[in-house]
Amino acid sequence: MDQPAQSRSEIADQLRPVEVAYLGGGAKAAVMAAVAGLHARKAVAVLRNRRLVATGIDPTTRAMAVEYAVLRAVREPTTLGSLRSAAGVREELRKIDSRLRTLGLLSSARRRWLSWLVRRTDAGESVMAELRRKYEDLDPAKHLAWRPREPHRAAMSVALFGPGAMPPASSGEGGYGRRTAVDGSADGGAG
Repeated sequence: MDQPAQSRSEIADQLRPVEVAYLGGGAKAAVMAAVAGLHARKAVAVLRNRRLVATGIDPTTRAMAVEYAVLRAVREPTTLGSLRSAAGVREELRKIDSRLRTLGLLSSARRRWLSWLVRRTDAGESVMAELRRKYEDLDPAKHLAWRPREPHRAAMSVALFGPGAMPPASSGEGGYGRRTAVDGSADGGAG
């Protein structure tokens, strides 16, 4: 007997921040959300030259495989922009892509110079809209001085509202984003 299909709301509740980020913006966004969660757990530090490095702190068992892949990739100082091409990270991103396709949230993607063009289905658009409503309190455009400190909320904030949700490099919080516009866009240090 077939099981009933899950509602979009049930699917939205299942998604982890890195998956939400991938759904919203592809591999680059997913890596940024992974780094935001790891940074909030103090498992990743940002050096003065804006390179990321693992601190040696275990991010807990709640971390996704892609977050562990990021940690392996930053054993030596690494730029945010180079993470998605790291072998382990790239493989875990492919798994996320496959899961989101299986859930009916993404349609076909086309390979484009070291990145994936993500195309959300109507279901994917609906899930993203629902999650933005559910987590609207994490939108940095509405709460400029507030930054989530709990790892799940920090990663979800970046996943839904972009790198403007990251602490700025000048914040004293060891941040890596830099607010450049009122709409929450930022430079995520991808260089």
